[in-house]
Amino acid sequence: MESTYFIDSANIREVIAGDPKNGIRYFIGGEYTVDKKNNPVRLIITGIVLDENYISNYGITRALIFASKDDGKEEFLWKILEGIPMIITCNI
Repeated sequence: MESTYFIDSANIREVIAGDPKNGIRYFIGGEYTVDKKNNPVRLIITGIVLDENYISNYGITRALIFASKDDGKEEFLWKILEGIPMIITCNI
C-alpha cells in the first residue's frame, strides 16, 4: 500500500540540508550573518515551507527558507533547498 503524507508547513521547526552530521542546519529563529561586500547583515529565519506543488509536479523535495533582517520590517525568500537530502523536524 502506497501512501503520501504532506507536512503542514506551519509545524516545521528546522531543516538540516545534506549529511545529518555535517549538514547545514536552518531553524526558525536562527540568526545568520551574511557578508555583503564587507557590510555584514544579520538575518533571522522566519519561516520554512515545503513547496508541495513542486513535489507534486516534479517529484523533487523543495524547501523554501524565509528570513528578515534584524529590524524585522520585511520578510523575504532567502534560500531554496532542492533535490538534496534533507531532515525536516516538526513541532509535536
